Amino acid sequence: MLSLSVTPFTFRFTVPARSGRLLVIAALVLGMVLASSSAWALGERLRMRLEAWDIGSQPALEGCDVVNRNAVRSLYTDWQYQPAWVLPGGALTPAGEALLAQLRNAHLHGLDPAVYHGSCIVQLRSMVVQDPAGRQVDLELLLTDGLLLFLRHLRDGRLDPASAQPQWFITFKRGELLPAGFQPSPEAVNEVVAKSEPQHPAYRALKAEYQRLLTQPAPPVPRVAKLLKPLQRSPDVALLVDYLVATELLAQAPEDTEYYSEALRDIVRAFQTRSGLEADGIVGAATIEALHQQRYGDADRLRVNMERFRWLPEFGERYLLVDIAAFRLTAWANGEQQLAMNTVVGKSYRQTPIFSGNMRYVVLNPSWDVPHKIASQDILARVQANPAYLAETGMQVFQGWGADQTPIDPAQVDWNALTPKTFPYRLRQPPGPKNALGKVKFMFPNEHSVYLHDTNAPELFNKSERSFSSGCIRLEKPLALLDYLFASHPTWNGERRAATLAGGKETTAMLAEPMPVHLVYLTANVNDSGDVVYRKDIYQRDSRILAGLGKAYRPDGS
Repeated sequence: MLSLSVTPFTFRFTVPARSGRLLVIAALVLGMVLASSSAWALGERLRMRLEAWDIGSQPALEGCDVVNRNAVRSLYTDWQYQPAWVLPGGALTPAGEALLAQLRNAHLHGLDPAVYHGSCIVQLRSMVVQDPAGRQVDLELLLTDGLLLFLRHLRDGRLDPASAQPQWFITFKRGELLPAGFQPSPEAVNEVVAKSEPQHPAYRALKAEYQRLLTQPAPPVPRVAKLLKPLQRSPDVALLVDYLVATELLAQAPEDTEYYSEALRDIVRAFQTRSGLEADGIVGAATIEALHQQRYGDADRLRVNMERFRWLPEFGERYLLVDIAAFRLTAWANGEQQLAMNTVVGKSYRQTPIFSGNMRYVVLNPSWDVPHKIASQDILARVQANPAYLAETGMQVFQGWGADQTPIDPAQVDWNALTPKTFPYRLRQPPGPKNALGKVKFMFPNEHSVYLHDTNAPELFNKSERSFSSGCIRLEKPLALLDYLFASHPTWNGERRAATLAGGKETTAMLAEPMPVHLVYLTANVNDSGDVVYRKDIYQRDSRILAGLGKAYRPDGS
């Protein structure tokens, strides 16, 4: 008796022993024919299912439905309707196993595997064993759609940034989700997933920290009973000491853990400076929370900012980056930071928008044509409170524009009779030491009328939270940025720049080539040392994104 199994059939024959070899060869040929026939049948069922979509047929996929129908249909047309992930018997191909592993591990990116049909795929895998002919196509289609969804969310974000993030104005086009000629294999699946997520080193640092926190959920933030001030005694000082030791900011606890010594104060001040807090040595809720985050991390904030990174374009080889929440500007070239400085950004009711632009020129000794909104609301109120305000600031008053503009004598205006709605004038502040823009402004033309500039109020950089402007970005070291941008300029050398600034005349200097500028808002990022740091959500934007992402998924169900 000779038995031969060819899935899903088993054949048994009784033959003479000397004929066994020929029969085995024949059976192998028969098996190849049957296997080819099974693959062909699965491909035909796949084609018919895709064609049924054109007439409005709704596939029953165990509670899940294909989201990217047009893209899925187009993909299988390219693949000539051959299944990529499921074998005729219902098992997964090696590529299918690799894809399923990637979808199951979506939580490592701060995403929920259920969004990518995770539960439906698991259910279908168990059902396909009992009903292979009826469930193979369902499983195949859900795996393909899960891949496309996963790649899109890794590359473009789970949420629509324009809806989830106020003041978001970055728009750009990306290419296809799958590279041309993509053919399913374990290596190809893993590679396309790796290339779809943001490639910025800061994103990788946030992701690595998030994966660490998946297995180490943070306890609640403890609260001190009252503010801890240097040279005071309190039982809560022991809590402070515990954090400083745990975060290796303090080598070992002092003998007296209830006394807030000068040595502890100096350590706290240094930490507050690095964390963007007021470096006063006074420990309250904000400092305790910052210490807590350094020790335990903040998984929710990491998820939010990983999502923000997915919304951003590739920055390129050279660019300026303004992190609004960190009050900081950095200049980058070939992956290396070239320059860094503090900034002042917009107030909570005049928030600095998030967008990208190209810096094309700078203005030395700029005048300030005050935007109408600021003139009619802010400056009008100051003039009404102080009639000498315009004279003290050197502000000029005009009616009309260009050749038709008419100078107005401020003394002849009844300022108290005006309101923001009836304000008819244009205000201009000429170049000089009183000018709010300082000695230089950096222009990257945009619809928001936002630019970088010097300031005549440098004392504001001593504050830890610097949201004082009307939307534009004030720079701590504007001349350092000027030198950086014009370091190799063919005509605007340092001597010419210095002479022009000293002359006091408003002058435009064009950059040799445009400099990309990206304004972002990140409440978790990396510092200059590459360590993950957390920033205050000054515009109260994190909660909206977190709500859109939903509860964090943990494999253990916690």
